[in-house]
Amino acid sequence: MTIVLLHGFFGGPEDWSSVVARFPEATHVVAPNLSVVATRQDIIDGRSFGEWLCKGLRAKTKGPLIIAGYSLGGRLAAQAILADPELFSAALLVSSHPGFHDGDQTARDERKQNDGLWADRMRKKPWPETWAAWNAQPVLKPGSRHLGLPPREVGASDGLRESRREAWARAMEVWSLAGQPDLRVGLGQWAKTHELSLMTGAEDSKFTELTAAWAAQAPQIRHRTVLGAGHRVLHEASEDVAAEIMRFAGPKDL
Repeated sequence: MTIVLLHGFFGGPEDWSSVVARFPEATHVVAPNLSVVATRQDIIDGRSFGEWLCKGLRAKTKGPLIIAGYSLGGRLAAQAILADPELFSAALLVSSHPGFHDGDQTARDERKQNDGLWADRMRKKPWPETWAAWNAQPVLKPGSRHLGLPPREVGASDGLRESRREAWARAMEVWSLAGQPDLRVGLGQWAKTHELSLMTGAEDSKFTELTAAWAAQAPQIRHRTVLGAGHRVLHEASEDVAAEIMRFAGPKDL
């Protein structure tokens, strides 16, 4: 069984190391570096990313596959599912936004403006200032599992993150939530014949409420909240993430 893992913004494939360490040794893992993918000129939005990823997976792996994504990676995993629904047997989306409702143009406009400001900051502002501002966002507040500990430096080294600032600025623009379609209906239909789990940190009230409302409209979708974790469930509760992925496959399949 092949498992596809997509990391979050400012992260890297190494973010999944604690999860992968809990897989059986025979597991085949595909974990692209999204900051590298974002520099491709044929990647212009989430849909084109999904098509690109699925084409590559079809050429190099045997399906059906399991896919998991965290935050930005979860949104992109959803786009891949909709691009090639039968390529995947199951999916786990962690701390991931399904998109604004189709009629909410105000929210889309506000998000586009905000993401544009972030992209501009990534290109022009001193890196320490940008990184500090990113981590100061209320949604990234650590969960109580990390109370009393310094903020986790997630993803790549600070020097590597700074060297990739233009790539991340482009990622902010082409994968902005402002341009993402509402994925609820498409994923709800897919989940009628495939396994779809959503995971949020119980102390991330914004995404837990958003996800609970989404799952309430589609009982075939499983929503699990992780006690003591905030938005960064992947880093604060990697054992829970690994267990949910392994639940899809079962030891005999891995």
